[in-house]
Amino acid sequence: MTHEFSTSRRAIVILAAAFLSTTCRSTTEPDENAPLLPPETSMVIGFDDFMSTSAGIVLGSTSAVGTNWTRSAVIVVGWNAILGTVLATPVAAFIAAASREGEPQEDGSWAWAYDFAVGGVSHSARLEGSFVPQGVQWNMFITKADEYSNFHWFSGVSNILATSGQWNLNLNPTDPTAFMQIDWSRNPTTGAGDIKYTNVIPGANENGAYIAYGLTTQSLDAFYEIFSAASDNMTSIEWNRSTKEGRVADELFYGDAEWHCWDGDLEDTVCSS
Repeated sequence: MTHEFSTSRRAIVILAAAFLSTTCRSTTEPDENAPLLPPETSMVIGFDDFMSTSAGIVLGSTSAVGTNWTRSAVIVVGWNAILGTVLATPVAAFIAAASREGEPQEDGSWAWAYDFAVGGVSHSARLEGSFVPQGVQWNMFITKADEYSNFHWFSGVSNILATSGQWNLNLNPTDPTAFMQIDWSRNPTTGAGDIKYTNVIPGANENGAYIAYGLTTQSLDAFYEIFSAASDNMTSIEWNRSTKEGRVADELFYGDAEWHCWDGDLEDTVCSS
């Protein structure tokens, strides 16, 4: 009886020690593998179909294309010009992280530290990732010599499989105002996914305005939704990435809520039912 009690007590002590050892290790040591970095598409909207030569027609030669495609292209190009400027540095920093290896930190987090260039100018970045109940918490700090140091440009959370998440960006080092929220998701199996940029500048005329871009498995397999908070107007654009045919709805521009279509040559056409 005494021997059985002693043996049982010994087993309990061993199990307790193992539990405590596992608990302490999981909170003070990094996971064996670094968290999955979200893809480039989690931060970058696709503009190529309207920015590049389409069906042999160069954007800007509006005399050769219809009103409907042109209306869509003008809006898309405008957004690209804005975003390509204000997001140039944080986007370049994020994309550069994909080609680097993360290093485990003593507190259990991971960090990517590296140099990158924007317009030929050298910058330094430090991207930190920590496992949290929601998945992975991210923080990006950027330095530009003689101008700013360790500016906390954006933060975010992604799920553990890096198939959905959110980014929150500040405007810039001289005006660290909350600027933009990016919500994104993707389906690695089908290739479908979406990304939405929302203006969150406090008190701004266009606070709540957004542009969303997505890929689907439908016949018209790409779309934009562009909402202006100031004019309370939605522009919806859908097109086929292969044939280039598509359609646009914009009540403020057209004076109705109907679809207005273009064909594979980008010329106006009657929408089929």
